[in-house]
Formats: sequence, C-alpha cells, structure tokens
Amino acid sequence: MRFLSLFLRPRRRARRLVLALCPLCALAQGGSRAAAQDPGTAVQGQRWEANLVPVQPHRRPPAEVEIDVRFRGPGGATMQVPAFWDGDRGFRFRAAFPSPGTWRWLSTCNDPDDPGLHGQTGEVRVSPYRGVNPLHRHGALRVSVSRRHLEHADGTPFLWLGDTAWNVAVKSTPAEWQEYVDTRVRQRFSVLQVIATGLGTRTRTTAGPPPFLPDGTPDPRVWRDLDDKVAYANEQGLVVLLTGVGRSYAGFAEPQRSPAFARYVAGRFAAHSVIWSASMDQRFDPQNDEAGARLRTLAPQLVTQHPGTHFDTIKQYHDAPYADFCGLQSGHHNGNIDRAYAAARAWTLELWQREPRKPVINLEAMYDAYGHDDAPNWREQDARKLGWISWLCGSRGYTYGAGDVPPKVPTGAGGIWRFSSEPTAPDHWRKALHWPSATHMTHLRDFFAGLEWWRLEPAPDLVRPHASAADSPRQIVASRTAAGDMLVAYLPDNAEVTLDLRSMSDGLVRRWFNPIDGESLTIDGPLPLSGAVTFPRPAGWSDAVLLLTRPERLTQGRAPRRP
Repeated sequence: MRFLSLFLRPRRRARRLVLALCPLCALAQGGSRAAAQDPGTAVQGQRWEANLVPVQPHRRPPAEVEIDVRFRGPGGATMQVPAFWDGDRGFRFRAAFPSPGTWRWLSTCNDPDDPGLHGQTGEVRVSPYRGVNPLHRHGALRVSVSRRHLEHADGTPFLWLGDTAWNVAVKSTPAEWQEYVDTRVRQRFSVLQVIATGLGTRTRTTAGPPPFLPDGTPDPRVWRDLDDKVAYANEQGLVVLLTGVGRSYAGFAEPQRSPAFARYVAGRFAAHSVIWSASMDQRFDPQNDEAGARLRTLAPQLVTQHPGTHFDTIKQYHDAPYADFCGLQSGHHNGNIDRAYAAARAWTLELWQREPRKPVINLEAMYDAYGHDDAPNWREQDARKLGWISWLCGSRGYTYGAGDVPPKVPTGAGGIWRFSSEPTAPDHWRKALHWPSATHMTHLRDFFAGLEWWRLEPAPDLVRPHASAADSPRQIVASRTAAGDMLVAYLPDNAEVTLDLRSMSDGLVRRWFNPIDGESLTIDGPLPLSGAVTFPRPAGWSDAVLLLTRPERLTQGRAPRRP
C-alpha cells in the first residue's frame, strides 16, 4: 500500500528530484556517439536510463549503498532493477520496457535519510517499437511453455547459434569489435559468449586498467567499454552471454564473489539483451552456485551456468532452481574424438530426459582450431558435425568455437576466442572469422530456420545403427515430431541410413541437405511406411542430413511465428 500511495498522494516533505538521462551510446569507428532523448519518454524494448543524485555524503557508495527501483506499468505489470554506481556519473538505473504505455517508478534505498536516493518517483511514456531488430520487435528471452526451448516474449522461438568470443570483448578496440559483430551478423549468428572480466590472471582491457579498482570496486572506465560493446551487439540483434561474473579465472575472486558486485552488473546490464553465467568453464563451485542464485533475484534476464566439461557438474547446475536452462558443455576432451562425439550425443540425450524439464543448449563442443580438416582432431568437420549431433539429440541451440592454443594445438594462437592479434599467425582473429566452418554454421542455422524445429524430439530408436558403439563419430542420430509429420536424420560419415518409419504419418516427401555447402536435393517417389526403410546418401557427399516432411514444408524458408 505504501508503494501505491506514493503515486496517489503528494509527499508530506519536500523532495529533491534530479533526473539526468545519459546519452545512449552506440559504437562508432574509434568511439561512441550520443543520441539525445527525453528522460520522460522511451521506446518499447530499447534501453532507457536515468540518474539519482545523493544529497547526503557516502564514504563508499558502490559497496555501502543499495538502491532498488520498482516500475509499475500498464495492466499492473511490474519489474524491479538495482541502481549502480557509475563513478563521476553518480547512481544510474536502467530499464527496457516490455510494453508501450505509461510506466511509473519508485526508488528505495537502504539509507532512507538520503532523499536524493530514497523515495524518488517518476513517469515514463513508452511508445511502441517500429523497427526490425528481433530483440526489440519480439521482446526479451524466456523459457517456452513446453520448457524445451527458448523464445521471445511474444512467443517467437529463439534459434540459438552462438560463437565463443571469450576474450574478444575485453581485448578488441571499438572498431575491431564492430567488425567482429558485423561479420557474425552476416553469418547469421544469434548469440555471442564472452567473459566479462577476461580469461587469464588479471586480464587487462584495451583501456589499460583491470576491471576492478584497488579497493575491489568495479572500475567504471572498463565496464563502460564492455557496456558499449554489449549495446552494439544488441543493436545488431545479437544476444550476449556474460560468463565469469561469479568466481572466474580472471584473478578477482574477492570482489567478484561479493553481493555488491552482483548488484552492480545486474544494474548496469538491466536493459541489455544478456544471459548470465556466474561460472566460466569450472566444476561445481558453491560460490558460483550462490552467485547464480543471487543474479536470479536481481537481474530480469535468463540465468544459466557455463559448467566445464564435467557431467556431474552439468547435472548439478541443471537441477539448480535458479537455472532457467541447462548450459551443457559437451567439450573437446583434450582432442579425444571418440569421447567428444559420445558426450555430445549421450550427455545431450540424458539431459533432455532429465527432470525437472529444462531447455538444453550445448554451449561448447570441440572447436575448429585449424580452419581445415588436415589434422586428426580440432578440425572444421568436428565443429560442424558436433553441432548437428547436438541438435538432433535434444540441444535447442549450439555454440561454435574457432581457435585453440598449445599444447592441444601446437601451432595455435587462440583464433577468435583468445583474440589472436599476431598478423602472421595462421589463426589470426580476422582469418579465423572467415574459416569455412563458420559458413557451415550458417547452413546449420538456415536449415533449422526453415523448420518448426521446436517440435522435434530425439528419436534414437528409429535408427538402425550402421556403426558399432565403439565407432562413436559415425553413429547416426535422428529427431522426429510427436505427430510423426517430420523427421530429421544426420549421417556423420555413412553411405546410407536405415530408419523405422512405422510411427510416421503418410504423405511425407524426402529431401537431402548438404551441411558443407547448403545444397539440397529432393527425391521423388512414394515413401513406404511399412517398416525399416534404407536411404542411400547422395553420391559424392561426406556427411548429410535427411529430412522427411510434408510437401508444403519444403518451400518454407523461415521459422514461422508461433501464435
């Protein structure tokens, strides 16, 4: 009642309200550009922000002052975000309004004697978004009603094609980041995975200083740089997965474990299209578990964990109540091909079947570390094949990686994720950005974008195996719809596939798809459904995808909007 009364009657004591809208930043060549906006107006889904100016002195504002801002909008909708200390810019709070109309807000501070921070109110008039950016047009990400995949707020399924950009965000210049993002947009990626504080002991950004000041508080200069880069990616339609905001490898254990830091990052990125992971490639850690739970109470976005290649850890994080979806890392297993392929297949399928039901997304498998296939492992074909295997065993998204380092790859300099900047290196980041395997990811994305992929379910029992269990990389995988009106099978290295079609509906046609060049081939003729049917792979192809579906589906080029 006190919250409502603040909007219905005037305050008895005078209040000092100082609102200042910080110019919205968008990366440009060599810096940022500002766009003026009335602090009382916003656009649906886009970032809006305002300042709160303290009246009383505070010795350590980032660590001692806690401010929450609650919004109430049309139809009784509510949301809450923490404010964050932005150095010489004071306290700031941000929001991305999910619907047009009038939104009113109220601030509460743990120091109620500061009227500049506590009890402030305001009103924002939000207009509808009219552009084409899917993150603004369709809304924030959420878990679908089926709890099998991610979707936007309006029900549009979200097709996850990720890239491991681990160190790119902290090592690139603004111009280099823009080049990287623009390229991945053209290649039709939808998610970038970055480490918020960098990978390695006290990794430094291009600005010079580490992410934390000597007293353990976040350095605003560093976080503004990351802020601008995430904002640029969002404006190009890419979601950013921020990892390592709990106990990371970056050598900042104490400040990163603090509740104050969780409030800081949750507030700074409250209006961005991000996903949170406290962990970065680590086995189960109570501190990361606690940080994940803390982020769930503070941040409006989805929370998961990037768990490392350790199945017990993956299952523990899957079961965590705060984890919106299961972040799987099927892993590279130090280059062991059999284990890498077996994990992508078996771990994914087991997690699909695990309760409580959650979407499964393979956040990291074996990378392409050479940019070609002239090696026993870490090849372009491994990155490609593991993507198809993950999808058809139950993963509702796949994240690709380019580059690795010694001793796993003796000639490697880190490619994309380590942001190799040596021009003579075979995996300099610009070279790795255009490796053939990135195009293979585009083909994978376009194939599923043409289907109602969210209706597919793993169907290993339909496959009559042509490879023994010991020959893991050659095992065929398949998914089908519950209605029996669509089946997708993947042949990693097989001349033919035999499928039991007795549970499929009639009237299906068959089409072959080449994962390397995107070529498709429709096969005419009746399709028997009496039992096991063998389909020979097209001549001259290596791996191949078989699609059985309704004739009208074959002309479909994009995933339709779900009602």
